[in-house]
Amino acid sequence: MNTEELRLIRDCLPEGRTKYYYFKDAYVFQILKWKLGEAQATASSLKQHAQWQRFAKKEAFARYLSKWPDGLVDGERLGYYWPSDQQVHAFRLTLGEWGQEPSNQNDSWFQTSRSGWNLVLQLNFPAEHDREYRNLVGPDGGSYFAWTFHPVRVGQYNTLAWARLDIDLDRGVALIEEIQTDWLREAASQRSHLAKELKQGRLKLDDRWWQSTVGNVISYFDRNLEPLLDVWDEAMLSAALWFLYKELGVSRVYYHTWESGLLYKQLPEDSAPPRSLYTKLPKRFGFEKVEMGPSFLDESQKSRRFWKRRKDKRTTAAWWRLDLESAVQFAK
Repeated sequence: MNTEELRLIRDCLPEGRTKYYYFKDAYVFQILKWKLGEAQATASSLKQHAQWQRFAKKEAFARYLSKWPDGLVDGERLGYYWPSDQQVHAFRLTLGEWGQEPSNQNDSWFQTSRSGWNLVLQLNFPAEHDREYRNLVGPDGGSYFAWTFHPVRVGQYNTLAWARLDIDLDRGVALIEEIQTDWLREAASQRSHLAKELKQGRLKLDDRWWQSTVGNVISYFDRNLEPLLDVWDEAMLSAALWFLYKELGVSRVYYHTWESGLLYKQLPEDSAPPRSLYTKLPKRFGFEKVEMGPSFLDESQKSRRFWKRRKDKRTTAAWWRLDLESAVQFAK
């Protein structure tokens, strides 16, 4: 994207006032609500549809469906669902930017698939997390688990994860370049290190660690971060889809496969992201593999150059694609 497009989109999200509520598997209800609209479906009809049979097997969805006497769901009914037996996280969304002017397109640091800018959607921790963090770990306000050279917020908000987005508003198409978290990875690493040191007797729980104690840091991780380990990635992808579709009207979303990400972002395999974020995660959300990626990459000199320079000329780059507004007919 260019600077003008970036500024236009950034005006869409009120700074500091956008909360995104998420619970485990909430993406199932969110995506099916959009896909169904006024159409109705049964569990059996969903299971017959290869793209959505995974959704129908989710326990929360099956329980909710069983509460309707006619066994039918539509977009309206799915919108009523709110869990009574799960933790609901009140994340806060903010926007950032990442990239460079096209004149610097040879700089590989930014890892964008084409020259220009990415919009960054930041999934920030709930307010109660930040209070706990300051009480237990960082009373001085230091964000010890953040990599501040990445597109994150620190201070007033602390970023749990972010998604980098390349968007073409004219075509209603977007590419999710990456989904990432530094905070969880760094905190888990510190927690593992401290536990090892405690076990070997080189540390005690009341020893100082940063502005706190070893015991407080471990308690902070176990109480506040461990519950997020199996939900952060789906919460981030779900928030990105919500923002693209409901705020910007983008209905066709592409997502890098592991292979296309290495190719277009010029990443060596030894510094590649976790493979599961580009294999298992999009598949869970109903993305389908396609041979052609977003057409705006074909118009980019940088992207075409990367494609021509691939080592194996037999390589084909598959992509993940999800159409959020396509009409789907479900048999009753």
